[in-house]
Amino acid sequence: MLKDKEKFVQWIDNHHAALFKHAFWMIGNRALAEDLVQETFYEAWKNRHSIKNEDNPFPWLLTVLRRAVYKEHQQARLDTVALTEHHLENSEIYSQEDIDSLVDLGIGLMSLSTRQRELLLLHSLHGFSYEQISEQLGIPIGTVMSRIARARQMLRVFYTKDEAHEVIVPFRKRK
Repeated sequence: MLKDKEKFVQWIDNHHAALFKHAFWMIGNRALAEDLVQETFYEAWKNRHSIKNEDNPFPWLLTVLRRAVYKEHQQARLDTVALTEHHLENSEIYSQEDIDSLVDLGIGLMSLSTRQRELLLLHSLHGFSYEQISEQLGIPIGTVMSRIARARQMLRVFYTKDEAHEVIVPFRKRK
């Protein structure tokens, strides 16, 4: 059981940005995403006794966040989300083309179902393998693979590169 407040603060420092990105791309609203991340850490602190791996809390924190996002959807506070721009904190380092591409990606992501968006973000933003996603969500690996493939196919309408129409998800560098 996690008792050390300093360790919990370290969790916040280490995982806040990734959780915020996930929440933002799931719901498209910065303020609500920040609220959900704060709620995630509050719930995590209240339920810290249930953490099994204190050295790698990210999957557990992500599960807490996912529940908060789904609860938000169920409460119908997210009737419609119009993602028309992506506010970049260091926008001066991005070209207008990059910004336009991110806006297109955001619009494309918001057009996906919540489940498709979540699977794509887990894989592309957080780098989870198909197997890890399958275990995390308790669904067959084939279902994970087919849903991600369908999500990518749908994104091709919104976000393409060159003639190959390859989907580019600018979240993490591939190894």
